[in-house]
Amino acid sequence: MEVPADCSWIWRGILNTRRWAKPFTRHLVADGTDSLFWHEPWTSLGVLRDHVDNHTKQLCGLREGAKVSEIIQDHQWK
Repeated sequence: MEVPADCSWIWRGILNTRRWAKPFTRHLVADGTDSLFWHEPWTSLGVLRDHVDNHTKQLCGLREGAKVSEIIQDHQWK
């Protein structure tokens, strides 16, 4: 996201800090029902859509809005 030129200096500072802070954040998956498979940083790779092309995503068989819970069964990966 581009930092808007017309935002306050506080908001601009917060937005500019995101890249620095991102490596220190974690995403708690729990049961996976609140975690989007392709769009949230639930793996050590970060957001999976940044590492996989559309063709590979289609071969996976998981839709764009798939949840992590769709690949977990009885606390194990399917």
